[in-house]
Amino acid sequence: MSSGASDKEEVSGSSSLSSMTTSPELKAAGKDIGDVLVNGHSNGYGDKDGNAIKVNGGSAGHVQGHAQGHEQENGQLNGQGNGHEQENGQGYSQAHGYGNDDKTFAPLLIPLERRLQTLALVWHTCTIPILTSFFFLSLAIPQFWPLITIYLLFYFFWDETASNGEAFYRRSDYMRNLRLWKYYVDYFPIKIHKTCDLEPTFTEQEVDVLFYKFPFNYLPKFITNILNNLRIIKVHTKTIKKDVKTGPRYIFGYHPHGVISLGITGAVASNGAGFEKMFPGIKVFLLTLANQFKLPIHRDYLLSLGISSVSKHNVMELIRNHDASVCIVVGGASESLLSVPGRNDIVLNKRKGFIKIALELGDVVLVPIYGFGETDIYEVFQPEPDGKLQILVKFQLWLKKHSGFTVPFFHARGIFNYDFGLLPYRKNIDIVFGRGIKVPFRPSPTIDEINHYHGLYVNELKRLFDANRERFGAGELRIVS
Repeated sequence: MSSGASDKEEVSGSSSLSSMTTSPELKAAGKDIGDVLVNGHSNGYGDKDGNAIKVNGGSAGHVQGHAQGHEQENGQLNGQGNGHEQENGQGYSQAHGYGNDDKTFAPLLIPLERRLQTLALVWHTCTIPILTSFFFLSLAIPQFWPLITIYLLFYFFWDETASNGEAFYRRSDYMRNLRLWKYYVDYFPIKIHKTCDLEPTFTEQEVDVLFYKFPFNYLPKFITNILNNLRIIKVHTKTIKKDVKTGPRYIFGYHPHGVISLGITGAVASNGAGFEKMFPGIKVFLLTLANQFKLPIHRDYLLSLGISSVSKHNVMELIRNHDASVCIVVGGASESLLSVPGRNDIVLNKRKGFIKIALELGDVVLVPIYGFGETDIYEVFQPEPDGKLQILVKFQLWLKKHSGFTVPFFHARGIFNYDFGLLPYRKNIDIVFGRGIKVPFRPSPTIDEINHYHGLYVNELKRLFDANRERFGAGELRIVS
């Protein structure tokens, strides 16, 4: 709105326009000075001296629209500083003059950047049906049958990558650096905050390596050694830059689980939030249930992002054989049922397996992580265990017992609406990394040793939460079991 005219009077509230002088001459005088935007319509009104009057109108007495950035509505700023809407019934449609009647529908004139962010979320949350459907569709095309046969034979009889530590070789920097993940983290947005530096596990150094020239470099090693001993071929030396282990390995523990842990996926399973820039030299693998690796094609998608099985054998092999670091969502399926907006209930007291693994391996640092906002991105329905819908609770517990995972009853927003659907709300997820806890090598740790380091971990997590709860508007932290 223009502010160049002098002696303007601004009227707030829901004043009745019928009580104002509205003669044709005065209307003309008001329009000469400047149009006034009221609920998205330009109207000029004048006072008895012919000066323009700006009227903040609307059903709640507020201007709809914006002069620069987002206007305030009902005393609160619609949207966040970076242009994200608040989608709990208020939001982008209102802040840009679409009116209260349109608040449940996503307007068509949203910038392309935001549509791409939504598309990135749709892709990742729907990869199971999309990739599985693609696999079954390929079965209907005879030209694909030879490839599918080879793939299935490899999958069923040889490939145990997700559970034997060899996921280290399936991790793809190309996949993790796709522009898709930048859109993914900007959707909420997801931000990483560190409270201290972590020593890199790997440091790039120049090293001398031995090699054989083409075509001998493709021969098995025992053959090249024989040929070299017989002086038939010559070994050569060259200097290359290589990642050399110089620091400890890490076991990161993420809390809370939330509905489907979308926050830590964006932060660790990709570089969209800048993990490798913030913590260089640490190759981290996000761990999930082994069941997810039983789906063709989808399993390869997860492996390319550095996502692997949470089984003990796999964790031991990743860390021991490859000096990799892992991130475990400690609360697991039990904690997903506790995910309620505004609450911070976690399962930790009985989770001690990762402490035992750290002691058995040695040269490991435990790092607690808390994702503020992880539980706020979905609305969750929690049926009463002894209520009319107790059968739903029994179903959730049965599913958890027999499959290792469960399904909270949740909803949030859709692609084209803001009040119902399976896409998460656009709410900040701030992931804060705590201080490391150095763990010694104990090949056969005692119960007391496990409890001691578990206690240190719990205390650091509480300290991390309390130090940041006011900053991110969180309530109390409750360890329920």
